[in-house]
Amino acid sequence: MRQVYIAGPYAANDWDGIVANCQRAIELGAYAARIGLCPIVPHSMGIAGVYGDPDEADPETRERAIACGVRMAGAVAAGGGEFWAIAREDGSLSEGTRDEQAEYLRLAYHREVVVRTWAEWVAFMAEFPEARS
Repeated sequence: MRQVYIAGPYAANDWDGIVANCQRAIELGAYAARIGLCPIVPHSMGIAGVYGDPDEADPETRERAIACGVRMAGAVAAGGGEFWAIAREDGSLSEGTRDEQAEYLRLAYHREVVVRTWAEWVAFMAEFPEARS
């Protein structure tokens, strides 16, 4: 089963925003599982407090979370997996997502990454409930 790394913004202006960002990443991961991929969703570990304070109020927690995400993205790349990213509504990527994507592409430069806004992912999942990206 091929892995897919799910990247996207984690941090937000408030706790509700963090929860919303995590729910989006988890929903995309669930979609990946339904179509036969093995999703790696670091957001689920972040909100569970694996890296430290889930609201990332402590700068060390944020640094640790990004560093772990970068390593996981690299491991997925090295194993031949895919990289899917949730972009912000303006199409930009969060700092952590940019770092994760850079590491993935460093190790899997010949592969494409799939980057869509959440609205685009929702439309894609609705149109292709069993399709591959």
